[in-house]
Amino acid sequence: MNRFKTLKFYLLSIAVLTGTAVAQPTPPHDVFGQITDNGEAAEGITVEAEVNGDIVDSDTTDSNGDYQVRIPYQDSTYNLIVDGTEERSGVQIESGMSENYDKEGDY
Repeated sequence: MNRFKTLKFYLLSIAVLTGTAVAQPTPPHDVFGQITDNGEAAEGITVEAEVNGDIVDSDTTDSNGDYQVRIPYQDSTYNLIVDGTEERSGVQIESGMSENYDKEGDY
């Protein structure tokens, strides 16, 4: 009976430790903001996140000019492209951070 309790304890410990390790994923980096044109919300503008020459996420601004893109990599740099123009280049990020970037332009 005592060996059964010991085995049960070890199996439960392994399950808890494994579950703890799996339950802590590293979240992506979020970039969000509002695109405006002469103070008015700019709807339908494409915003892209680029890492190492690859577009990793894109969004189109809604009727409020709001967008959000996610960068799924840890500790890297990204470029933010708004309406085909690189607006931010080589921005260093750390995983799990969120960043607000608003842009006033002539769209």
